[in-house]
Amino acid sequence: MKFDSTESSQLILLSLFFIVILFSSILIGKENFIKSNSAEINLIGRVPYGKCTSIFAQNDTVYYSIAEYIVIQDFSNQNQKKIINRVPTGGGGNLIQQGPYFFIQYDYTLRIYRAIGDQLKLLSSISPPGQAIYDFSYGGEYICIATSRGMELYNVSDIYNPVREKFYWVEKDCYMVHWDGRYAYLSVSGDYNLEIIDVFNGSYPEAIGKYSLYGTNVKDMVIENDTLYATLGRHNLHIIDATIKK
Repeated sequence: MKFDSTESSQLILLSLFFIVILFSSILIGKENFIKSNSAEINLIGRVPYGKCTSIFAQNDTVYYSIAEYIVIQDFSNQNQKKIINRVPTGGGGNLIQQGPYFFIQYDYTLRIYRAIGDQLKLLSSISPPGQAIYDFSYGGEYICIATSRGMELYNVSDIYNPVREKFYWVEKDCYMVHWDGRYAYLSVSGDYNLEIIDVFNGSYPEAIGKYSLYGTNVKDMVIENDTLYATLGRHNLHIIDATIKK
């Protein structure tokens, strides 16, 4: 087979291209290796017992939810990681630490725990009637819960005996809640899917403000100095003036 000068030039250029790609890959790999060594980034352990969904650490003691347990483990000695306790949760769920308490949110139940020494003691549980729990916010003497039917407010001044005090129904689902001790900020289904609720306005909570996020559910939100920051995934970050006239 014979090649003309044009074809020969194309073959040479193609060969040079692959040589450059090969050396670039080697150099990039070497660069990553050097950076990893300089930062001492190495895998030093793994817990292969099941699906691990959430974790909280306090000094060398690590609490994590895995399968149907909360595991308390001592990581002070990386060569001998001691399991201190394994607490059954009655299901899966995410482990969330707020204030002095640990919460396991799983389907229709919110369980409340407290770390006492090396133990994790179940204090109480909350199960809104016939409603799936999507989110909750704890503050002061109350837990505000977002459910498949709306918002529920429980008084937990006696943490061993939560009392349902208020509720606010929505047409569809309430996916997320932020509670500041007086007002609840809800992400709900519908056209105006961000609602501000005055929880203690008379006998029943009342919506005092609604905002349309074009049907997009809030992924996360925080309120600071009367400004609400709502993340909407691919719909970016929305910054909203949430000043409440009193």
